[in-house]
Amino acid sequence: MVVLLLVCSLQSYINAGAWDKALTYVDTIHTDTGVFYRAEIYFYMGEVDSAAKYYASVPAQSMFFNDAWTKLMVIRSYPREAVSMYGKVRWELRRGNYRGALKGYDNLVKVFPIMEPQVLLDKARIYYKLRKWKDAETCYKTLMDKFVDDWRVEVALYELAILYERMKLKDKAIATYEEFLMKYPTSIYAPLVRERWENLTKSQQF
Repeated sequence: MVVLLLVCSLQSYINAGAWDKALTYVDTIHTDTGVFYRAEIYFYMGEVDSAAKYYASVPAQSMFFNDAWTKLMVIRSYPREAVSMYGKVRWELRRGNYRGALKGYDNLVKVFPIMEPQVLLDKARIYYKLRKWKDAETCYKTLMDKFVDDWRVEVALYELAILYERMKLKDKAIATYEEFLMKYPTSIYAPLVRERWENLTKSQQF
C-alpha cells in the first residue's frame, strides 16, 4: 500500500514534467518499481543511455519486465537522437495528449524514417483507444505489408485480430487468429490466441 501511494505521487510529477522532483522522489521507492520508474523518467526526458541502464536492471520476475524489455529493444534498435525524440512523444501519450502525440509521431517519422514501424504500432494503439477502428486497422496493415520482417509484425497481427473482435467482425477475427497460429505457433501470444479462437469458433456453433 505504501509503495502504491508513493507511485501515485511520483506519477503526478512525471505527468507534470517535474523531472527533478520525480528523480528525487523515486529514490524513496526501494524496489524494482523504483528502478523501472527511474528508467521511465530518463526515457521521457530523452536521456537514452541512463534509461537503457535502468531498464536493463529491471529483474525478470518483475511485473514491469515486459515493458522494460520492449523499451530496451527500441533503444537498442535506433539511433540515440531518434529514441530521445521518441521518448518525448511517449511522454505526451502518457499524459493523455493524443493529438499532440499523433502530431509528434508524424514529425518523428519525417526526421527519422527508420522509426516508422514503431510509430505505426503506437499510432494503431492510439486509434484503438480513441475507437477509430479503421485508422487503427490501416496502421496495423501498413506495418505488416511494408515491414514484413520486422519483429513488430507478430504483435500487429495479434492486435489486429483483437481489433476485429472489438469491431464485431467475427469471421475476420477468426481468420486472423488462424493466420497468427500458422505463422507464429510458438509465440508467447499463441496460448491467448488459441483461447480466443476457440471461444469465437464455439460461439459460431450456436
